[in-house]
Amino acid sequence: MTDSVEKTEHFAVIKCSSHKLEESEAKYLLKQVRAIFETEPYNYVLIDLEGVKDFEEDALAILTDAVLLAEAKTGLLIFFHGKEAWIDTFADAALTLVPTRHEAIEYVYMDQLEKKFLSDEE
Repeated sequence: MTDSVEKTEHFAVIKCSSHKLEESEAKYLLKQVRAIFETEPYNYVLIDLEGVKDFEEDALAILTDAVLLAEAKTGLLIFFHGKEAWIDTFADAALTLVPTRHEAIEYVYMDQLEKKFLSDEE
């Protein structure tokens, strides 16, 4: 699997390389997310599903562990470029899927603003 990882100032983006998100790909993504959260200064990971045409339900169950890693870092794990028909299925698995990269980045910035606002109130 040759997923690519792009790193920016505020988040990392993992681009899925397979056309079907299967259990093995999900385990590989989980490993990548874990490595980013444990070794990098990021609280936000975005996963680009642009080339993914289909997925297995078992893969989503595995990726919920990646969400827990993000929550432990008080961050977010956001999927984008998935099919619009998948949004509810992802939500049922406690995964956030948005249509575009721009919307995924907005989630990151809104979360940062919310945390800053809450910390300023204290």
